[in-house]
Amino acid sequence: MREALRRLRGDGIIERTQGRGTFLAKVDIEQPLAGHYSLARSIQDQGLAEHSEVRVLDTRPAGPAAEPLELAPDARVVHIERLRLAGDEPLALDRSWLPAGLSEALLGADLRHGSLYDAVRDTCGLRVTGGWERITPTIPRRRAP
Repeated sequence: MREALRRLRGDGIIERTQGRGTFLAKVDIEQPLAGHYSLARSIQDQGLAEHSEVRVLDTRPAGPAAEPLELAPDARVVHIERLRLAGDEPLALDRSWLPAGLSEALLGADLRHGSLYDAVRDTCGLRVTGGWERITPTIPRRRAP
């Protein structure tokens, strides 16, 4: 067990703090999206039902999303937050920001199933050719009722 913990610490996956214990390290994985990975298709390929709970679908000032999108901070973006599920099990929380001028039609779209790439294509008439994603592993906690 000690050797496994030492390796996890060496790989930066866990952090040990004297007097507090061992915790999952805050690790963000960032990568450009050159191709299209579809979580929805991956779930379906495993024989599971794929669906999403749309938690946020609105327009707002770009704020922190402005720089990566090469927009002014007060430019409008469509913000989408979906809890992605495989069967009844939560799998991921996706947050997306898209320039509002190109993607406002998504505000009326059904985003409970399928990929956002397909929704952008079908609803906005656009083909996504690139982007950026940040993956942050976390231990989920139950939301208070």
